[in-house]
Amino acid sequence: MTATLDRIAANLIIPLTESSALSPTSPDGVRVYEPQVSSMVQLHSPLNLFGLTERQVGAESLVYLASQFETLRPHLESLIPQSKRAFLSQFYSQTVSIAHEIRKPVIAALLIEL
Repeated sequence: MTATLDRIAANLIIPLTESSALSPTSPDGVRVYEPQVSSMVQLHSPLNLFGLTERQVGAESLVYLASQFETLRPHLESLIPQSKRAFLSQFYSQTVSIAHEIRKPVIAALLIEL
């Protein structure tokens, strides 16, 4: 999973330090700026169980998105030329298929705080 997250960061994320002007996407329209957690989310406060609700919602949202990508897979494959399907297959095998694994490190991070 670490390799997948590193690949996503390298190919899709623009660190905020690279630009002073924030727009939703890069000039090429492919990469996006690094997300920032709202200041209202308190991940280090024992009063709200270290953001248990926010952590769970984030992890389950990712799992849900992965299930939607699985549902869309046949349609996406029909839209992509045969010569480019290897990229889609790689995306599914290296990204979508491991989305459910995000639950463990999210809970582990919470347990460390407790």
